[in-house]
Amino acid sequence: MNWANSRNIRVGFLHLIFYFIILIFLFPLFVKAQDSTRFTGYFAEPDAGYGFIVPHHKSMRYLQRGHIPAFNLRVGKSTDGNHEWEQLYRYPSIGIGYYYANLQYPEVLGTVNALYSFIDIPIFKMGPSSLFYNFSFGLSWLSKHFDEDNNIYNIAIGSHGNVFLNLALGSKIDLTRRMSLLCGIALTHYSNGAIASPNLGINVVTADVGLRYYPEYCLPVKPKHLDHFVPKFDYMLILSGGWKQIDPSMVEKYLTSSLSFQVEREISRKKNLGAGLDLFYDRSITRYMEHEKIQDIRKSDDYRPGVHVAYSLVFGKVNFTIQMGYYCFVRWNIDGDFYHRFGLQYYFSKHLLANLTIKTHFAKADFIEWGLGYRIN
Repeated sequence: MNWANSRNIRVGFLHLIFYFIILIFLFPLFVKAQDSTRFTGYFAEPDAGYGFIVPHHKSMRYLQRGHIPAFNLRVGKSTDGNHEWEQLYRYPSIGIGYYYANLQYPEVLGTVNALYSFIDIPIFKMGPSSLFYNFSFGLSWLSKHFDEDNNIYNIAIGSHGNVFLNLALGSKIDLTRRMSLLCGIALTHYSNGAIASPNLGINVVTADVGLRYYPEYCLPVKPKHLDHFVPKFDYMLILSGGWKQIDPSMVEKYLTSSLSFQVEREISRKKNLGAGLDLFYDRSITRYMEHEKIQDIRKSDDYRPGVHVAYSLVFGKVNFTIQMGYYCFVRWNIDGDFYHRFGLQYYFSKHLLANLTIKTHFAKADFIEWGLGYRIN
């Protein structure tokens, strides 16, 4: 497919996206706000999407070969405020899902299968209709990836296994006491966090329509009284590890690790602000310097200290964290001065936590951090 046809695919679908966005915001107004019933309990939800690959690098334009059909099957539960965070986030829906997409380039990109967890958070509700945003996170399996012998044209994905991320904006109308109609716009991303190279990743934008079925229904729950909020400080020490590949021509994978100390303060029941110190170890740095024939290489160049600021959203035992950091005292900084983290922290108890974050340099993934931590509060 030439670039003109690829552009026509994108422009034509962008018109559809534009009208779909208008529909999303008008969707809640189509139904007269007279029934105040709010569904709770378990549900099943199939939906279908139609979209296109977004070439976030010019070199990826040739990967657009047609519109992308996608399918989701989700099962979940509409929360009832049993936990404080459910009430704070306006009674979101949570659950697990299965995703399938055909990337319309069978010999190079193949198909995608994914399993993920999700949360739908209402923005506002008016009678039987509502507007919400969605975040999904999981693992995906792409049937095709880069191979020096058999698939050199796949410059986006270097491994079968990848991370799955989805962000969406949608509307929902309760058609009956057990059935809801949904429509939305979604951005889906698959990449492997530099575990294998290449790792440009693939982004797909889709317009989605689905139905949600509830075996049972009940009336709205009454908000519970919340105790007076008293902000406090948390102190965390997190040790993480991982691995990465520099380039497809260099098949070896290199150990990475990090040790982080962070101080956080609650600024509301839902949000934390923090700052911290980091020490990274990345064996690939001196290997890359050797490959580039850089002189005066030292073993200490594999270590990079840094400082960071952090912002977290709190969902009960789960925190979604965003961090921006700056490298300090680095002789050869081949990735620039700044680094970033995005990810999740799960608290097994008051003190123990699991950490899963992806470290990046702006839009370029560095490595995935798998770790454990200890919190004092």
